Amino acid sequence: MTSRWALAFGALLLACLGGCGDSPTVDARGTDEETRASIERVKDALPENQRSDFEDALQALTFADFNDLSDLADSDGMVRRMHDRIHGKTGPEIIEEGLRIKAERDAEAAASAAATRERTAQVEAEIEAREAERERQRVERTTARVDELAARLDGLSDPLLEQFVIESAFLERGTGGMMNPDCISLRFNNGTDQTVTAAWLRFVFHTPGRELPWTDSIVYTTFEGGLGPGESTYESFRGGSYSEWSRLPRDRDDFVFHVQVTELVGVEDEPIAGQRFTKEDREKLDELLDGIDHDAEQAIRDRLRGLDEAEASLIAEGMKMAALRERASLLELKAAHDTAQAQRDGLLVSEPRFFWSEQMFSDEAVFAFTVTNNTSETVSRFKLDCVVSSPGRELPWAEGGLNYSPDGGLEPGESRDLELSPRGLSRKWSSVPKDRDDLVLSARVNTVENASGEEMFPSEWTDAQAARLDTIDGIIKAREWD
Repeated sequence: MTSRWALAFGALLLACLGGCGDSPTVDARGTDEETRASIERVKDALPENQRSDFEDALQALTFADFNDLSDLADSDGMVRRMHDRIHGKTGPEIIEEGLRIKAERDAEAAASAAATRERTAQVEAEIEAREAERERQRVERTTARVDELAARLDGLSDPLLEQFVIESAFLERGTGGMMNPDCISLRFNNGTDQTVTAAWLRFVFHTPGRELPWTDSIVYTTFEGGLGPGESTYESFRGGSYSEWSRLPRDRDDFVFHVQVTELVGVEDEPIAGQRFTKEDREKLDELLDGIDHDAEQAIRDRLRGLDEAEASLIAEGMKMAALRERASLLELKAAHDTAQAQRDGLLVSEPRFFWSEQMFSDEAVFAFTVTNNTSETVSRFKLDCVVSSPGRELPWAEGGLNYSPDGGLEPGESRDLELSPRGLSRKWSSVPKDRDDLVLSARVNTVENASGEEMFPSEWTDAQAARLDTIDGIIKAREWD
């Protein structure tokens, strides 16, 4: 396109400057040769210092209607329109007309440039305004999020939470897996003046001397029928593959767990005390505060530092209080069991003996003892924990349970001599040797039922609970927390 434009422009100049003559005005109505000659005469009639202005004027008049390169396709039309503009004009008039056309072109260019600058400035202003609005909205959203998280932070110190008390707490370790997972038992007392239908709890498991906790998880629990003011209830939390605390190391038992009530829910399923504020919330709040200038930034950061100090106290003092509370809970449970066992021992088992009785086809194991009912109720059924051993032997020959329902029951004050050889007796008793005369049977009452079939003096104290009590007591003594 540039080459075509140059050729056309050269042709036009040649057409304009081709001839010479004496006429002081241009005659552009003749042939091309006559028109070129007329233009040359007008040019020659000008002073030497105006001739270049004349040529500039011809060029300006030639391209007076030029808008873009597509106009070069009609070069003949451009020449014809230029001839019409200069016909009958003298050299000075042509120069004046060229200057006018150039001035118009310059004015149009200046106006276009000004319009472009104005539009550019307008677009830039619109972009800046949009960016400013986006930034305003971002700051507004961030501020609202900071305020929300700060409100949660404030809710952690809700005094109403302190009135919802965990009276006892202890951990019973299972063997693991879905069939026998770890179990946490808690006793809650609602000291608030409102009914609580659910609670969010934080379970933190530490080992004294270890820098980081094993787990730190949030657990949600509901209270069936609600927990009214002054009411208490027991809740058990059994671990599973979904819970963090169920994945505690199986080869350790030196855990101390701290339970913190973080939020209480009322009858309308709306929070009535506390807020949940997780580690993720803390990290997010720090990040948001770094991104904006918040009026309360210093106060919020001070509260975060206070939270850090509280966490340090939780690790230091919280473990101690949690361990003491768990031991107290286990001791209370054991005391209740011992009391119940003493009551069950009111069904006195005396002179227990174990021997083999020769029968026609096979020998039978015989459990012989005298049972006396020193309780205040009729006994319809009882279960004994039996152990057969020999003096000086480290392990017993066999141990297990023996259930028996005396015909007609056993009234208070009654005694009965029994020799029991239950059919289908467990094979474990077959390991008791038949050729020894130093067999010793010890029997203790495990369960007693009254005439209505209800268990008398119920209690629960497992080997796992006994082991946990030994562990937690050892931790307390080692840390001198007594």
